[in-house]
Amino acid sequence: MMKFKKFLAAAMTGVMMFGMVATAAPAISVYAEGEAAAKSKYSVEVDYENFTATIKDTTAGATAKSDIYVVLEVLKDKEGTKVSSTHVYPVEEVTVAKGETVTEGETATKFFGAVVDLSFLKASKEAYIRVHGDSEKDSSDIVTVSPQAKKVAIKYTSGQETLLKALSINKAAPTEEVLAGYEYRTLYGSNYSDLKDLDKDMVEVAGTTLVVRSKAVTTGEKTAPAGVEVKVKIPAAPKAPKVTIDYVKGIFKLPKNAEAQIIFNEPDTTTRTAGELKSTSWKDLSITTGDQAQILGLFEETKTEAMVEALTTNGFTLVVRTKAGKKAASNPAIVLVEGVDTPVQTPGTEEGSVLDEVKIGDAKLTWKVSATDITYTASGADFEYYDSAKSKWVAIKSTKPVVVKTATSADVKVKVRQAGVKATKTTDGKLPSAALEVTVKAYVAPTPEATPTPETSPSA
Repeated sequence: MMKFKKFLAAAMTGVMMFGMVATAAPAISVYAEGEAAAKSKYSVEVDYENFTATIKDTTAGATAKSDIYVVLEVLKDKEGTKVSSTHVYPVEEVTVAKGETVTEGETATKFFGAVVDLSFLKASKEAYIRVHGDSEKDSSDIVTVSPQAKKVAIKYTSGQETLLKALSINKAAPTEEVLAGYEYRTLYGSNYSDLKDLDKDMVEVAGTTLVVRSKAVTTGEKTAPAGVEVKVKIPAAPKAPKVTIDYVKGIFKLPKNAEAQIIFNEPDTTTRTAGELKSTSWKDLSITTGDQAQILGLFEETKTEAMVEALTTNGFTLVVRTKAGKKAASNPAIVLVEGVDTPVQTPGTEEGSVLDEVKIGDAKLTWKVSATDITYTASGADFEYYDSAKSKWVAIKSTKPVVVKTATSADVKVKVRQAGVKATKTTDGKLPSAALEVTVKAYVAPTPEATPTPETSPSA
């Protein structure tokens, strides 16, 4: 009908001109009844996910460009009587339309035309477009383009427990249903993922900028395009806290306002061998300085005797971070804690001044009691004993015995362990062994040997 009106207008103009200048009469064409109006050889398909228009030359078997340019007209109304703006794009051979992918084994689709960005259609109401090539006057059908959703305000707040709490969309906390309607990509990436699947802790480690938009939605025959992209900045988490270990004293120095978790091989409580790799939940640190036993005692998962013994022997990974506040939780400090051995006591067999010993591999600690003291002798490694009166560990060097003046008239319980060793000029080292409470037996004076009575010679 539209084409017919145009031709009718041309015919009327021709009649008027014929009346004035007979030689200037133009050729007049009128559609026969039922004849379809000519249409452009180009088709227009709107990709609402990427908000692009794919313009294809639909000529059967087209193998070469027939046009240099393709013209896209934005119309002021649905009838297409007025053109609002015109956009010209070079015709090229396109391999797979923008936003599509070709999986292995598929043949890429090729066509002549163009893939154009529709982001210039920023109206809040529907837009109407049509196209034609530079070699033709007939245009394609009018295509209605649904408007993009208005730009939303998205804000990310660090230090929140969950993604729902961290995000604010249009100044309101989103529900899971609302969040499911959004997707994101990295600033320089092109592939979108569901925003609800964003790993909050992962992106907060180094900080990043994400591009977020509402998803394209199709309801029945109507399609709403993906929304306008919004950049969302996620600040980097604070740097990892400082965690130090005094290997000689066996003391961990931890930061304030921190929490920790332990990664370990869960031991089999029957065989006491390492099993599946597990991690504890995050636990508030109630100490800033403590030894290995105190740290293990913070975690409920390690309170069984078998578990503590296994972690002490096999070692574990201690992960420490400062807790979230106004900022996100800090990056984690990861400390690999070497396993330590447990000394084994071997009872002595010497009577009187009793000699006992404990062993760790080739290293050995022996002690011998007298009526007034205990003499400790270390070999193969340094050891130490716990002085309960002074509440501290006392070194027993392998180069020199240590004599402790104390009453030994009764059995004495003493904690001993192999001393920690710090590697030279590094932060690596070996913690002291597990402490073993040994029994230093009471001194027993040796029984004096009986003096033999001299035999008398028989009288003659």
